[in-house]
Amino acid sequence: MTDRAPAQRWRPTPPLAAFAAYFSLSLLLMRSVLPYIGRRTTYPSLDPSLLIWANGWVAHALTHFENPLYSSYVFSPHGLNLLANPCSVGLALVSVPLTLLFGPLATFNLQLLLMPVASAMAMYVAVRPLVARSAGRLVAGLLWGFNPLVLCAMNWGWTNVGYLVTPPLVASYLYDTFVTQQRTPAQNGRRVAVVVAVQLLLFSELVANMFIVVLVVVTVGLALQAWRHGPVRDSIRRLRDLVVGAAPIIFVVVAPLAAYALYGPAPLAEWVWPRGVITGSSLTSLSTVVSQSTSAMYTFVSSSSSMSPTYLGWAGLIGVAALVVTRRRWAMTWWLVALALGGLWLSLGDHVGVNLWSVVWHAPVVHNMMPIRFVVWVWFAVSILAAAAVAVPNRRRSVSFVGAGLIVGSWVVASHSVFPIVSQPVHRYNVISNIARQYPRPPNIVAFPAPDSGILLIQQANEGFRFRTSGGFGPSLYNSTPDDRATYDLLNDVSFYGFLGRRAPRLSEIRQLRESFARWGVDAVVVPNRLSAPIPGFFDSTPFRTVMASAFGRPTGTSEDGSTSWWRLNEVSYPQRIPDPLRVYVCDRDQRDSLYDCLYPR
Repeated sequence: MTDRAPAQRWRPTPPLAAFAAYFSLSLLLMRSVLPYIGRRTTYPSLDPSLLIWANGWVAHALTHFENPLYSSYVFSPHGLNLLANPCSVGLALVSVPLTLLFGPLATFNLQLLLMPVASAMAMYVAVRPLVARSAGRLVAGLLWGFNPLVLCAMNWGWTNVGYLVTPPLVASYLYDTFVTQQRTPAQNGRRVAVVVAVQLLLFSELVANMFIVVLVVVTVGLALQAWRHGPVRDSIRRLRDLVVGAAPIIFVVVAPLAAYALYGPAPLAEWVWPRGVITGSSLTSLSTVVSQSTSAMYTFVSSSSSMSPTYLGWAGLIGVAALVVTRRRWAMTWWLVALALGGLWLSLGDHVGVNLWSVVWHAPVVHNMMPIRFVVWVWFAVSILAAAAVAVPNRRRSVSFVGAGLIVGSWVVASHSVFPIVSQPVHRYNVISNIARQYPRPPNIVAFPAPDSGILLIQQANEGFRFRTSGGFGPSLYNSTPDDRATYDLLNDVSFYGFLGRRAPRLSEIRQLRESFARWGVDAVVVPNRLSAPIPGFFDSTPFRTVMASAFGRPTGTSEDGSTSWWRLNEVSYPQRIPDPLRVYVCDRDQRDSLYDCLYPR
């Protein structure tokens, strides 16, 4: 008899173990949504609505041989340019099979689930040339994939912002070009170009963000090399070869995509955000970061603070601890410190005397960048520093193990403090489905709230684009004609803020509303008579219903339970006389049971 070799127990490889750890943490974050994956999500009436709609539109367009980069089903008749808006077209493209199987809402929730996992694994893979130990790479992925910017994006449903896959990959290709040199610069250039094309389809703002940072890093690196080591001909040659290798893909893929976003149908002709919004989105001072880091030393991070992308308390604490361990043992330490300080400076926007935004603000396209999103480079640097602190050779091994435990444990605690993410039901108008069936073509329907019709966008995608709408969500609201913009402003006022206690709509505004609806080809307007949880003066349908009644008279019909009214504009009897604004104000203020009898006394 021959002796049998003892059976070996299967052990997961380090990458598989890292994936399992990241995926488990993400599952915990999503535990309030996943049991209702096709019925609930985070803040469905806000930003996620456009991304859910994009999932549905891209799948619909590809299966019906239409243009997936443009749709006239929203903001009708002008339409929406998906590349010019934060629709994350690339994510919708790769998710088409899931969308066709499970629907756009369930697909969006799966995208949220995988968002921190993909970001973390990208860092885990990219940092391998710098950090040999798998424990260090695990820490790097954990800090990068679950930093406050990603957690904030996860909670608010910003899949376009939270997929931070490309920065680590670009950094690894540049590192290989100038340091390890395992591939030719041309090969790395092609990889960089592909990654840029992918990022352009995910979130174009991050492309400009990376370009600024990479330009500064490469310029400073060449200057330091020239100062300390003399000629930099070899580095410049490598940089040239990298650009030459990237050029074909840039011209064939990236440039046409950028041109379509800037000059294609329904482009964004104006600024996406007012300057005040962009300025307000930046860090206010360095003292804020210091106070956050100090408080993180003796208290658990609260969910409200870690949900803010400006929270850098743990970054400061972990970064300082990692710097103490690596400052004399690793050549890359001070490069990463400089990158973190540079990202912090850019995040301050124009709150500092010498700042980039005084120049960028006057540049085309780039002026729409949010300064606060440069905090990703702070977390990028801290993630790699923490990984090096765990992996750096140390005679006192207990220090390394304690440091690793502190970093991993503290960040897991920080992540646990925000469990679970917000979960809200997705509402729908049954009346809209019934109205859409009565038209031989997809009708144009406007519904409360308008023009930010997030609920309507999700219903449109879920029902296979059986109707159009002149509303929508996103920057296109701010890039319409002056007349359309004035109508959008009126609809926005009476949908979200109300004129109760402020002023009644002017007669000219009511007339303009009529004219805009006729120009847009609106077929029907749907308004709930009551909301399940109205917030007077902010989210109450009464002001909207009052304005519709002022413009179009009594509704065409009301649902059997009296919850919803609708106007079919080809059937309404337009009032011969628009009600006096004072009467509109009084009828809305008094919340009369018979609103239409109040507006149109017999």
